[in-house]
Amino acid sequence: MTLVPYRKRMQRHLCDWLRCGLEARWVMNGRSAGGPSRSVDRSTLHSPRSTAALRCSKRQSVQTIRTALQCIANGIFRSMPNRRFAVPDIAERQWGLITRQQLESLGIRPATLARLLTDRTLERVRHGVYRVRGGGEPDHLPLRAAWLALDPAVPVWRRLEDPDVALVSHASAADFFRLADLRPGVHEFTMPRRRQTRRADMRLHRGRLPTDDWVVFGGLPVTTPARTISDLLGDHLALDRVAPIVAKVIDRGYDSPSSVAEHVAPFATQFRLRRGDGAALLEKLLTTARRTAAAAPFEQR
Repeated sequence: MTLVPYRKRMQRHLCDWLRCGLEARWVMNGRSAGGPSRSVDRSTLHSPRSTAALRCSKRQSVQTIRTALQCIANGIFRSMPNRRFAVPDIAERQWGLITRQQLESLGIRPATLARLLTDRTLERVRHGVYRVRGGGEPDHLPLRAAWLALDPAVPVWRRLEDPDVALVSHASAADFFRLADLRPGVHEFTMPRRRQTRRADMRLHRGRLPTDDWVVFGGLPVTTPARTISDLLGDHLALDRVAPIVAKVIDRGYDSPSSVAEHVAPFATQFRLRRGDGAALLEKLLTTARRTAAAAPFEQR
């Protein structure tokens, strides 16, 4: 869609409107072009000399105003319509989502936002986060919207450049990797600074993780599978619930056994193993997973 015909049409309408208004005021007030208001004999305005001079002055003034209006209109119409057209451009880089703060930065006022919601151009995903309709719905939409809501003014591509970015972690990371659905409807994030939320569907953990412990997966910063297992053990999740996750991570090649053993080593003493013996704890987890898998068919009967 091009804005050039629209812009030219609006410029022409503005100039025509102003010209008609000036002509009416000049004729009604009897003013000479560019001069002060003075009493004029109305009959002299219809003489050939007066009419030609008036038309010439008005033509020059209108042309000057037209040029000025074009400069103003060029700036206005170059920015204002593009603000609305910039919405899908930003949303396309954010899984079809955009926040209220990002809309406000584009000049979208609350009345305009309400109209976009009414005509179903946008749909509300959660408080302050909207999806542009017309595109495919991304996977894990509630999780992505919750992550956007943590820092709604900053676009995704800038947040991913920040080493202190909020990370999808714990049960949400396990669900994102399709390892287990441990806490459906609750979104968990790890952040370097303490932050509280009243949202019942969000849990925030404090921690500054090294860059080796998280990756950008599916467009989101997520803790690695090995780090996710460590977080779940640190969250006191039962052994028989963590064990199947460990088995899936190893079987699918999401992380190496050595990396998993290194991350679970601090929890060895919780399971009556030698301090820091991550290899023994990994073996215990895999044994528990095999036992649980073998018992599953009998439980289904």
